[in-house]
Amino acid sequence: MGLLLVLAAGANPASAITRASTSTVVNATATGTVIVAAPSQTQSGDVLVACLALNGGSVSGLGVPLGWSPIASVTAITNPHVFGYYKVAGASEPASYTWTLTSSVANGAGIARYLGVDTTSPLDTTVVTATGATATSGTVPGVTTATANATLAGCMAVNSSATTITMTAPAGMTPAWDIGGKRHQYADGPQASAGASGPKTWTFSASREWAGWLTALRPQAAGPPGVPVNSVLPTVCAAPAVGVGCGATNGTWSGAPTFAHQWQTNPSSSGGTWTDATGVGKNLASYTPAAGDAGLFLRVVVTATNAGGSASAQSARSAAAVTTSTVPAGTVALGHMDEPAGSASMSDAVGGHTGTLTSVTAGGPGFLNTAYGFNGSSSSV
Repeated sequence: MGLLLVLAAGANPASAITRASTSTVVNATATGTVIVAAPSQTQSGDVLVACLALNGGSVSGLGVPLGWSPIASVTAITNPHVFGYYKVAGASEPASYTWTLTSSVANGAGIARYLGVDTTSPLDTTVVTATGATATSGTVPGVTTATANATLAGCMAVNSSATTITMTAPAGMTPAWDIGGKRHQYADGPQASAGASGPKTWTFSASREWAGWLTALRPQAAGPPGVPVNSVLPTVCAAPAVGVGCGATNGTWSGAPTFAHQWQTNPSSSGGTWTDATGVGKNLASYTPAAGDAGLFLRVVVTATNAGGSASAQSARSAAAVTTSTVPAGTVALGHMDEPAGSASMSDAVGGHTGTLTSVTAGGPGFLNTAYGFNGSSSSV
């Protein structure tokens, strides 16, 4: 069996955006601060998105925790008020984050932790907001994403504190949390192609005033492809012969690589020591054994390379050792003869060939194409 050897490693492509964990808080009794625990396993490079829903009131000007940037502040109606923020996690994050309010109000909030978001420009588009009078649904206009595989993220709040009023997320979006305090739902969902998302509608089990926002998270740019991985080994011809091209297949590889070849010889039918070949095509996909290769077994080492790195795989040894081509005495090979075997005679004044054609053999030993044999003489051999 051939063996697979990884020669060099590179980075794997970046993962798609994934929501990894969340944390929430429900304050049915009025408070002047909103304290939300950091989502579990938050680490450097994660992107955090927060939504706060308030029973009126607002976040004070200096009341946003360190490092958080605003997404939205939706306060066009008396109740509810809804806010959005994001943050790229650093090397050392606190156990919780505190927003200070302008007044004590009932509230609810949550934070979602994402992997695979572009940490330089986490938002892929501008935010859109909307509010509405009492109704059983709330629709936020769509956004237009600039990058394929972005993740839509939106928050919808209604004028209620109880979860007895149910909320249903827009099609294609999945709730990350759905809580009371101030009744709201945060949801997200992938958008495979860049472009318009279309409006997003939340539905409610009872009529309520509502307010919401919608944006999109930008995925990390794809890194280089992974190192090529071999799944089907290379192969070589079964019966190599001196002077005859022996072809190889590259096998099957991932990662769309380019290929390099090294042919090797070994005197043993098992075990033994492999030595780099010296004949014509020793670094090509087809090798022509030299006279010194007679009696040796062949294999090919294929090295696959892409931007992620290189890996090599080797074929099994040839089924037979290299043989020496033999042509019977008195037989001449002519590449351009077309007489059928057994014709009375042949004459080629230019080549100086005369005689009776005795055989026509396709792919005979020592011949790349068709071997024509005749008894006679030739001034060219």
